[in-house]
Amino acid sequence: MRKQWWRIRIACALVVVFGISGSVAPGSAVAAPIKRDGHPVFILLQGITSSLDPLSIGLGQTPGFVNVQEAVSQIYPNAEFVSYSYNGPTGKGKIKYAPRVYDCFDTTQRTLPEDIASLDDQIQSIVAREPQSPIYLVGHSLGGVIAYGYLGALEETGIVKPLPHHNIAGVITLDSPIGGVSGNADYQQRSIDYLAAACRTVVVASPALVDLANIFASLPTNGDPQPRGGHASVLAASFPDASTIPNPPTPNELIAQDAASQNIDVLTIGNWNDLLWQPGNCGLDVIQFVATQWVRDLGNNSGVYGRTVTQGDAFNCFLDLTLFDANHLFVLSDAGVMQAIQQFIVGQTPSALPPAHGES
Repeated sequence: MRKQWWRIRIACALVVVFGISGSVAPGSAVAAPIKRDGHPVFILLQGITSSLDPLSIGLGQTPGFVNVQEAVSQIYPNAEFVSYSYNGPTGKGKIKYAPRVYDCFDTTQRTLPEDIASLDDQIQSIVAREPQSPIYLVGHSLGGVIAYGYLGALEETGIVKPLPHHNIAGVITLDSPIGGVSGNADYQQRSIDYLAAACRTVVVASPALVDLANIFASLPTNGDPQPRGGHASVLAASFPDASTIPNPPTPNELIAQDAASQNIDVLTIGNWNDLLWQPGNCGLDVIQFVATQWVRDLGNNSGVYGRTVTQGDAFNCFLDLTLFDANHLFVLSDAGVMQAIQQFIVGQTPSALPPAHGES
């Protein structure tokens, strides 16, 4: 097994039992962590169309991540949870990395590099205050793309401090299009219409969607296997200084492997039936759209994992927001996902979920 400076991995297992929806099933075994000086900090990144209110900030809760926080707390009772904000950290008070309130519209209006820079501010504030604490990034949807983009920025750009001044122990993406989404004009317009309906406001354009389309455009066109999120590059987004980015940009799968070599484990989880990336029911050419939520799973104890769930039914394009949201949010409540997260954060292979076959 691979080792990290703050973590000792052990072979014995504890049975962890949850009693509510979205938690680990009775009889599931997860290795117990050994007490360490620095308590782990989990930065939770919500996706596009999310929001963060003052009450949630005050309670230390991230909307939608209740099951994730409970699963983590069973392994690390002293874990600290911090919400990422699409408006950045406050920079005030004793907790300088406390997030600002944001609304649905805010999530649509920033570029990926801007979001990565805000995440770096938050991380550096945590490191300055708690230098012994390992940090996990856990992102859903666009939040996972930001977390994954941070990995790429660590390795290839001047946006964030170089390794090892970050304390990142692991990155978990949940139904995140790390390989982007199609730039097809019709698809992009339908996505804008969805954002407007979800945010209940006028959305004319979204820099976030533009960057996701730029990432998607970095996919090879030689008919490589699906899903192929590992073959695209988050570094194809609109970074302000293109000279800091390799040409062509480093593929996501190599970003993950480089991270693992620096003792930063990567877990990508996606829902096969999340139709945001499979819009055949919209009357569009499905060949133009591929699932991009995974990198190639490198196997047991590798530190690089692509795992899958299958949940949800087809719906009428983007018109049925309730059903779309149910498919897209499933990973935040599934018992198997919660167990896989528990396994991952103690250094085990996330065997609670099957590998995403087809990525190569």
